[in-house]
Amino acid sequence: MACRCNDIAAAEHDREVMRDMLDRICDTENRYNEIRNRYGDIINTMGMAIFLLEDEYNSAKQRIENTVAVQEDDIRKYKSYINNSLSNLENKISRMEREDEWFHAHDDDD
Repeated sequence: MACRCNDIAAAEHDREVMRDMLDRICDTENRYNEIRNRYGDIINTMGMAIFLLEDEYNSAKQRIENTVAVQEDDIRKYKSYINNSLSNLENKISRMEREDEWFHAHDDDD
């Protein structure tokens, strides 16, 4: 076994980068939710418009709802990916710390 101090520091940096990514994803998700709510307002306004035929309204509403569903799914998948990667990195850091502690404890014996 070898000293893992540098590896641990690099992994901790990666962890901070991933946490920052997750924060940015959550901010983006919040902004997206605001846009989605505006789409809902647009749909309601369109539905109240006298000149819009029912088929046109239903078609526009369906396209918007499909787009919303796809975007929400993409955001959810990416957040899950980042969370899983972060969890794996946390586990890796813990293993490296244990290995490093063992190395330094036995290195002093020499």
